Parts: sequence; structure tokens; C-alpha cells
Amino acid sequence: MNTNEEKTDRSSPGRLIDLAVNRMLSAFTSYYIWRWISQSINVHTKGFKKNLEVINRYDYFFKQILIDSFESFVVNLSIFFDKNYPDTFSIYKLIIAVGSGKREIKQIEEIKKPHHKTIGLLKKLRDEDVVHQALDPRSRPINYESVEKLFSAVQSILATLTHKHNRSSWRWEHIEDGVRRDMEWIFDNLKRGEMQRIKDIEEEYKRKDSQKKNR
Repeated sequence: MNTNEEKTDRSSPGRLIDLAVNRMLSAFTSYYIWRWISQSINVHTKGFKKNLEVINRYDYFFKQILIDSFESFVVNLSIFFDKNYPDTFSIYKLIIAVGSGKREIKQIEEIKKPHHKTIGLLKKLRDEDVVHQALDPRSRPINYESVEKLFSAVQSILATLTHKHNRSSWRWEHIEDGVRRDMEWIFDNLKRGEMQRIKDIEEEYKRKDSQKKNR
């Protein structure tokens, strides 16, 4: 395959759709992992003390997951708003690849318009806190509802483009429930495991103590 063929293959509609869907899946899943852990240890969340006990028990592990899931969602969602550079993915490449015209581009711009503040925040988080590190970092609170509306907007754009290409569609609403179910299962099993570990230790002490008395 020569260089021109390689470039054509990399920019084919199917290839770009796969890239877009995979990055959206990673962004969406990471977002809900980050949100679930963040909310589960919030003092206003029912049962947060039990969750906090688990996180404190496995402090290094969960704090790194919290950081990594946040960075993953920020980076993977941000690529949908990158400029159209020659050798990187952009939503505009996908628009061109699937043969969308001015009408679809206008429709997509209309979908993005209400979210310009959230998009701006996302880009600052990526450029100053995640991919690069500002020397004077600022606190940038994230509004869950705004981010989730932005996700819905991008997913709507992807739905328009994939339908234009081959009438396919993707469903995303199961991700939140799947993450919640998995995280609750993990925390529940860690709690049960810790209780069993303590019970096993107590029984081992009793056994050794009994052996000493019987000597």
C-alpha cells in the first residue's frame, strides 16, 4: 500500500466512525466512573461513610482511578472539538468522509451552539490541567448536567453522521447503569471481603490462643 492509499484508508468513513465511537465510548464510560466515585464520597450522598471507608482502605488505588477516569473523559471528549489538522481526527473529517453537505454542517453547528461554555471549559481542562500543566492551576468546577448535555449533543452528531453513512445507530444510555452496577458490585465485594478478612484474623487468633492453652 502506497502513502496515498494509506492516507485514504485512514480517512475512510468506516475508519473515522470507528475512531469516533471508540473515543466516545471511552469518554462516556470514564466520565461515569469518575462521577460515581466523586459522588459516592460526597458528604451529601447517602452511605458516603461506608464508601469512604473502602476508598481510604485502598487509598492509592482509588485515588489514581479517580484521576485517570477524569483525565480520560476530558481528553476523549475534547477530540470532538479539535481543529481540522491533517494527521489527527476531527469531527469535520468525519463530516466530509460521509459526504455530508452544508445542510448537515449547519445542523451540527446548531447542535453545538448551546454548549460553547462547556466546550471552552473542557478545552481549558485538557490544555492546562491534563495534557499540559499550567504553572498557576485554577479551580474549575464541573457541572454534571452541563457535561451530560454536551455528551448527548455529540452523540446526536455521531448519530446523524453514522446514519448518513450506512443508516447505523449507536445506543449510549446503558453506559450509566452499567458503570453504576459494576461500581456497586466492586464496593460491595470489597466491604464483604474486608469483613471476612477481619473474621478470619480473629478466628486465627482464637485458634492459636486455644493451642497455647492446651499445651
